[in-house]
Amino acid sequence: MRHDGAGTTTLIRPIGFARGGSALGIAWLIACAIALLTGASAVVILLAVGFVAFLASLLGGRSALSRVKVHSVSSADLAEEGADLAWQVHSTGTQRVHAELRVGTHTVAVGWIEPGSTTTLTGCAPGRGIHTSVETRCSSAGRLGLVWWRHSAIIEMDAMAVAPIAADVGAPFVRCTGEQPDDAAPSTLAGRDEVDGIRQWRDGDELTAVHWPSTLRSGELVVRQRRRDVDERWVVQASTHSDDADTEAARVRHTLDRGLAAGARVAVQVDGHDAVPIVDREAVLRWCAAFHRDADPGQRVAWWRRKLALPVPEPEKSLTPAARWAVAVATVPPLVMMLEPLGYGAGQISVVLGIIAAGAFFSMRGPDHRPTLRQVVGLVAGLGVAVALIDVSAIDSVASSLRFALPQVLVALVVMQGFECIDRRAARVSLACSAMLATYAAGIRVDDRLAAWLTAAVLGLA
Repeated sequence: MRHDGAGTTTLIRPIGFARGGSALGIAWLIACAIALLTGASAVVILLAVGFVAFLASLLGGRSALSRVKVHSVSSADLAEEGADLAWQVHSTGTQRVHAELRVGTHTVAVGWIEPGSTTTLTGCAPGRGIHTSVETRCSSAGRLGLVWWRHSAIIEMDAMAVAPIAADVGAPFVRCTGEQPDDAAPSTLAGRDEVDGIRQWRDGDELTAVHWPSTLRSGELVVRQRRRDVDERWVVQASTHSDDADTEAARVRHTLDRGLAAGARVAVQVDGHDAVPIVDREAVLRWCAAFHRDADPGQRVAWWRRKLALPVPEPEKSLTPAARWAVAVATVPPLVMMLEPLGYGAGQISVVLGIIAAGAFFSMRGPDHRPTLRQVVGLVAGLGVAVALIDVSAIDSVASSLRFALPQVLVALVVMQGFECIDRRAARVSLACSAMLATYAAGIRVDDRLAAWLTAAVLGLA
């Protein structure tokens, strides 16, 4: 099912920040306060670098989306509601983007698509109905992954028939033998039918019809195929005046499937009009999919009726082990920049860096791996670093606390945050803490190695 022409396309618009992106903004504001207090040119340089990085991230997602176009979407032309379904998306562009496919009000597939090729997304079938278009929502945050953008397009496609799942209770029907209708309860008994070969078991078959020799040979239930003396016909009654058309279609499907399993010819009569014959199971699915709809399947919920919730545009929140270790490495230069000018030696700095590595080891397996142990170890490690670094006897004024307490507390908080770095949000919070440490160190440190350490810190954050 494929159509190469795209329909209406919306403008590219921002949809929000990535998880934890606000922490980086708060760190930049704190750096502004440090710049006002210290007047250090190095801090001003870091502010400028941060602002340029934000502009690059702001424009990166839009630039990536502007070069991506979805040309066609294809899938099966007949499906059952909610069933697993593969969707093929053909697009062009230069960067991969995240795509969400929607049919009506149902999200049928989500995943990353590679422009310039046909990407298969695993999803599901939409709600019951005949669907001729799909909405593609493509999102990207560019290389830096901070500000997310989106554009949507309506892609025309060949008709997809989606049938409902059969209901537990069937619709009423009239059983006819020959030309005489019979309102009595239906029966699937073979009666005086003549044997005419064998076939596989179908729902509704009697156990007395099982052909045991063939069943034992094949390993599956096999029954005797009978040719009826009198042709049997089931006329299923359907109504468009039902309170729920989807439920009515599901009840009709139940009875039609049952009639076919019993070997009868089946037909559907809607609101007393002429009966429409149904020849096989595929015809059953197509008829039930096209049956009277309560409303347009593409109808949207009015904006004032939608649930209020903060948008989370980033499709993934997990953090890979490699990314977790990269965050730990980015923490090293700011910590050294902070501790070295405060008079701490290589031994004390090495202990702190070792605890940072321990935090990465404990947290890289995700939030579900021994969370209690991880949190307890993180708390003990943070307190231990604070006790080891803070010289209480040297604190005798507010000014001395800025030298002998505040930096050490910041280092302890960064250590504790390392044990909570379990997803993308926490990773960006850790990077924001590292940026804050680098800014604080740039404001209090004046030596010939400051430029080298600042370069290392910026590269680590990048």
